[in-house]
Amino acid sequence: MANRRMFSLDVVDTDNFLEMSATAQNLYFHLGMRADDDGFVSSPKKIAKVVNCGEDDLRLLVTKGYIQPFESGVIVIRHWGQNNYIQKDRYKSTIYIKEREILRVDNGIYSLDTDCIQDVSKMEAQVRLGKDNKSFCAAEAARDTPVLEKQRDDFEKIYTIYPKKRGKAKAFEYYRGFVGKTGRLINGQRYRLDRRQIYIAVASYVNERQQEGTEVEFYKNFDTFMNKNILDYIEGSEI
Repeated sequence: MANRRMFSLDVVDTDNFLEMSATAQNLYFHLGMRADDDGFVSSPKKIAKVVNCGEDDLRLLVTKGYIQPFESGVIVIRHWGQNNYIQKDRYKSTIYIKEREILRVDNGIYSLDTDCIQDVSKMEAQVRLGKDNKSFCAAEAARDTPVLEKQRDDFEKIYTIYPKKRGKAKAFEYYRGFVGKTGRLINGQRYRLDRRQIYIAVASYVNERQQEGTEVEFYKNFDTFMNKNILDYIEGSEI
């Protein structure tokens, strides 16, 4: 892994970056210095603590579109390709293969590839059909987890990737309705979704806003999105 890291002025010399707190800016540089050659950082919370920054700074970097978090706790520097060029003889590929596979790169910027997420979802469904598979055993064990606790854990993973942190409590109510046995009744139609469909829909909306360059303050509040707008990003949701 290369020991030198670079930061492009096209990324850090912008109003969007400079409007952040000094601690969030500082954390971005520290994360960049500790990232692997593909821009992944394994322990962002630990780094934040070591450099006297807080989780609010991490959340701000997510909100502003500078880092992408994953369910595993790993993050990636989204503008890695704009910041760094690493020669092939020094390059060492990331060990976070699963996370890398659900990303795409546009003009040196990482974003979630919802097509890949969809493929993974289909594959997971096929695996669950094979009762001799170890993954099936893990899924069976998960059923022993209290329903509410599991729903809350799944919702938190989805909430992590949504930049605008408003309307969380109400959004969770909508989430529980969608994943419940009977789904939600909206305008006379009933809709039932699983957590993967919801994750993909949220990621699709965020990707659209990021591609358009929409400021986070103009994103829909999360409860507003989860109420009805989410259906615009779902295929085959009606039951």
